Amino acid sequence: MQNENLLYLIALPLLDGVGLTKSRLLISYVGLESLEKIFLYKEREFSRIPDIGSNTAKQIISSRELALDRAQKELNFIRKKNLIATSFFDEDYPFLLKECDDAPLVLYSEGNIDYNRSKMVSIVGTRNITEYGKAQTIRLVEEIAERHPDACIVSGMAYGVDITAHRTAVKCGLSTIGVLAHGLDMLYPLVHRSTAVEMFTKGGLVTEFLSKTNPDRQNFVRRNRIVAGISCATIVIESGSRGGSLITAELASSYNREVFAVPGRLNDKFSEGCNKLIRTNKASMIASVDDLDYILGWNVETKKAKNEQPTIMFPMTAEEEDLYSYFKDNKTMNINQLSIITQKSVSQLSSMLINMEFNGYIKCLPGNMYQRL
Repeated sequence: MQNENLLYLIALPLLDGVGLTKSRLLISYVGLESLEKIFLYKEREFSRIPDIGSNTAKQIISSRELALDRAQKELNFIRKKNLIATSFFDEDYPFLLKECDDAPLVLYSEGNIDYNRSKMVSIVGTRNITEYGKAQTIRLVEEIAERHPDACIVSGMAYGVDITAHRTAVKCGLSTIGVLAHGLDMLYPLVHRSTAVEMFTKGGLVTEFLSKTNPDRQNFVRRNRIVAGISCATIVIESGSRGGSLITAELASSYNREVFAVPGRLNDKFSEGCNKLIRTNKASMIASVDDLDYILGWNVETKKAKNEQPTIMFPMTAEEEDLYSYFKDNKTMNINQLSIITQKSVSQLSSMLINMEFNGYIKCLPGNMYQRL
């Protein structure tokens, strides 16, 4: 994206009275290529925009000079540190995160990150990890690495389950992404810096926060929505009856993502949260990577019986052939990923995919995944 547009996208949420919702409203009104207008409009021009009243217009006008100045400083920081800024409107923005109403306008990252791997899994849990939790985290990541070396492990770089998942992923050669609750000018906790550096080869660090943003309590809650939204599934390893990992699980569920929980002993306070998620049907129990494969439809092989009658293949339409071509390099595709690639609505694609499935070209799997036959 051009630096000028990026400048305005960084500045928009910094305007007084403007959050993510109103930022998107303003963008849709003036158009992506005309964002400068927001920083030039007079009060009467704002009055024509729905849901932007006189008070909000005055707040925008009085704060936009400071917002632009802060955004320019952030652009300078990004260039100086060779960081990457990915806007919501860029092709490489996480396609799953785009589905979330509260997705950030800009993500800042360091490393070598591919946001759009087909197998993204978030692993979260308590900072007070037990030996049981550590063993389960290591085992699950190792199993994922062995069966799905193209997968990516997402977590929050915190003590306990998070850093255990990151370190095991690095050790196994998996891609791994750490989502931060602060800017990229620091790392909290600092003791995890060596692990972060190791992650840069096949992953890295990502945040929505500008530099000089401290890791305040509320920022961890905001961070959790990215952990939940960027992946197709969230696994809770250990959690007490309260905590950030349960918030992440709730967010993942609200985004229609699969949620898994590792069961623990009934009298273990660090497994109370996981056991409750399973008991209340808010998470599927996970004992091994087999459970992940079954629910998400990974590694599903269609075996034809020897005595199966030959299938009559009806010819595809030109539009269906074009859609089918996207399965050439990726045998399994998510409908939301297809929507972004083809620029077709999910409802349009659903009709085409149902017809293609009926005619024996593809198969529908759990989690809105489709597999080429």
